[in-house]
Amino acid sequence: MPARASATHEASAPVKISSRSHWVDHQWHLDGMRPGLRGYLLRIDWSFDLPDGSRFTDPQWADWPEDTRRFLWSMRVDPRSADRMPVTAHWSLVSASFASSSDG
Repeated sequence: MPARASATHEASAPVKISSRSHWVDHQWHLDGMRPGLRGYLLRIDWSFDLPDGSRFTDPQWADWPEDTRRFLWSMRVDPRSADRMPVTAHWSLVSASFASSSDG
């Protein structure tokens, strides 16, 4: 996880989070493919549509994607936790959260 460079949450250098993706990419393609696992379960698309017609990666939301990335990544790599949840479980939780908040 990158160190915060300033209050604007900008990372100082591109940080690889998998063999195919960097921290600031609009889509993360995570490593871990195995038989029977669908590729979309290892993909996080940060550029999804919001109810107001903007996208999560638009400038007005700049702090939200960064903070969400940090939260999810910390759950993935935190060495204090013996029971790490797979990223797919985290993404399901976030997807459900955004879906329920946009319902009404």
